[in-house]
Amino acid sequence: MKYKANEIAEFLNTELIGNDIDIYKVSAIDELESNSLSFISKYGFKEDITKGALIIVRDDYEIDKNSKNSYIKIKKPKLAFVKVFDKFFKLSKFSPYISDLAVIKENVQIGNNCTIMEFVHIGRNCKIGNNVIIFPHVVIYPNTIIKD
Repeated sequence: MKYKANEIAEFLNTELIGNDIDIYKVSAIDELESNSLSFISKYGFKEDITKGALIIVRDDYEIDKNSKNSYIKIKKPKLAFVKVFDKFFKLSKFSPYISDLAVIKENVQIGNNCTIMEFVHIGRNCKIGNNVIIFPHVVIYPNTIIKD
């Protein structure tokens, strides 16, 4: 599915800074890809300015004048990202898969129709129920049970 950056800015009731690029997916800020959506909530982090992505940042974030990215400035970028994700990248759009970039330790049981996204870490002896979706960068500690 394709979305326009301006459509996302309008949803958040704010202005788009930069080009109204097409957005096809989300990505982690340290793995930023062209035409993807990400966010920066920590001070001092500098993104790759060459990608042509849409990045949600704090109101006081200083944008590099040479950046090819587009930006949305907002008070709470992480919350805004979650709202956008929920609106535009709904859970029902995910097909079950286990990312090659996920770390799954020994003796983990994974149910049917699960989605385990990039950079997930699942500790030893965990049980994951059916139809579970685990988003990027989630850490599940050893001996954890997640039900259907």
